Amino acid sequence: MNKFEDIEEKIHKFLETLLCQSDMPFPPIKVERSNLEYANLLLDASFRCS
Repeated sequence: MNKFEDIEEKIHKFLETLLCQSDMPFPPIKVERSNLEYANLLLDASFRCS
């Protein structure tokens, strides 16, 4: 598993833990190279809030 797939998996797991779930499915999560740092910042912030 490469680092992008690892982050996608972490985001997917985080979304599944949210108490407020939509009836509509989440769009596919793809982390692009240019967004990797931003995705990591979001993950860090979300885990600090939980």
